[in-house]
Amino acid sequence: MICDNCGAEIPELTFCDQCGKQAKSNARETVVSSGPSSSKYEIVKEIGRGGMGIVYEAVNKQLGKHVAIKKMREEIAVNQREKKRFMDEARQVAELHHPNIVDIYDIYEEAGSVFLVFEHIDGEPLDALLNRESRIQSAKAAAIVLGVCGALEHAHSKRIIHRDIKPSNIMLSKNGFVKVMDFGIARQVSDTLSKLTGTESSGTLVYMPPEQHLGKFDARSDIYSLGVVLYEMVTGELPFNGPDYLAQKREMVHKKPSELVKDLPPGLEAAILDCLQCDADKRPQTATDLGVRLKTIR
Repeated sequence: MICDNCGAEIPELTFCDQCGKQAKSNARETVVSSGPSSSKYEIVKEIGRGGMGIVYEAVNKQLGKHVAIKKMREEIAVNQREKKRFMDEARQVAELHHPNIVDIYDIYEEAGSVFLVFEHIDGEPLDALLNRESRIQSAKAAAIVLGVCGALEHAHSKRIIHRDIKPSNIMLSKNGFVKVMDFGIARQVSDTLSKLTGTESSGTLVYMPPEQHLGKFDARSDIYSLGVVLYEMVTGELPFNGPDYLAQKREMVHKKPSELVKDLPPGLEAAILDCLQCDADKRPQTATDLGVRLKTIR
C-alpha cells in the first residue's frame, strides 16, 4: 500500500479474531499524516493495525529514540469508567520491566483518543514467521517459548496475567530476543468493546484456555495458550478448528503432534499435551516448570 502523501510504502495488517493470522485489509488506505500529532513524537509511518487499534513507528523528538505508538480504538475513550479501567491496567503493565517484555514508555490522550507508547522492536511478530514457514524446527520453537516463559515468570510474580498469548503478541527481534507485548491490555480492550457494543469480543478463541471462555483465568491459563502456540509452531497446524472451540477443548479433541510431524522429540510432545490439559491442575503449574522441561529439547 502506498501513502498518498509521501509515497512511502505502508504495510496495512489486520488480524483474524478466530485464528490470529494476519490478513490483508479491504479498508481504504490510511495516510501516515493522519496519525497522532503529539509535539513530543514525530510519526514515521503506520506499521500495523488490528483489533486494538493502529500502530505507528515514531521518533521521540527530544531523545531521537524510535518508539511504537498504538492509537487505541475510539470506543476506549467514549465511556469514562471504561477508559479509567483501561488506563489503570496500562499503568500497571507499564511497571513491568524484563528483557522478554516490550516496555511501555508513555500513556497519553489527545483529541479524544488514547495512545500507548511502546519500545520499538526491530524485528517481526511470530505470526509473520509462521505465515512464511510451514513449521518451525523443534529446538528453535522451544527456544522461542523459553523466552515467553521468562516474560510470564516475571509478570506472574507481579500478579499480572497476559490473557491473550498468541503469535501476534510475541515479537522476534533481529538480535535474537523474544519479546512479549500487550500484557492484560488486549483483553481489557476486548472486555471494554464487548460492554460498549453488546457484541462478543473475547479474544482469539483458538488460543484461549477453556476456563477463560467462562470468564475465569489464572497464571495456568497463559500456560495453556502458550501450549497452543507451541503446537502450531512445531506442526504448522492449530490443534482446534472450531466452530465449537470450548467443546473441543473440554474433550481435548486434537491430534497428537507426533501424528503430524515425524521425529518430534518425545519430551516436546509431552510438554505440549500437558499444556493442553482441560484441567488446569494437570498442566505445568508455572512458566518456570514449563521452561525447565523445554531446556532439554535439542
